Amino acid sequence: MDDIETIEQQLDRAAHNLGVVDAVRKLEPMEARDVRRTFILSCCIKDPGCFYWDYFKPPEAHVPDEEGWRHLRDYAAQEDICYLLFNENDDKVVYLVKLSHIVELIGDCSAFEFYLTGTRFDWAVAFSHHRTIGLQGRAAVQYEARKQST
Repeated sequence: MDDIETIEQQLDRAAHNLGVVDAVRKLEPMEARDVRRTFILSCCIKDPGCFYWDYFKPPEAHVPDEEGWRHLRDYAAQEDICYLLFNENDDKVVYLVKLSHIVELIGDCSAFEFYLTGTRFDWAVAFSHHRTIGLQGRAAVQYEARKQST
């Protein structure tokens, strides 16, 4: 039997170990499917099945950042809660998470691609297997504005 944890198992364990179970809610399968569908329709030019970051609608930006997952709150649009999802072939689960706990949760897991999106689906942040942050919508606009001001 394989002892490798799924993404879902890793995140559930991390939430428990960090004492932030109340900050993470796993969506029911039907709700998760609807969130994924809305995310794809709102943030992507088409449904690629995986690597959604490669199909982000404009405005978009891609930022090489080896440790980008550590800076998620800097890249994400400023919201209290967001959806956390994954390439569908990696895991179909979707979580509603408090953004203030996302770095700790991800840091307590092994490396995997993931996506954050707001509850209005007007921004997205991805961390890809290329160790790159993908930004879409409001997150890309905010990033470009910060870059211009420095």
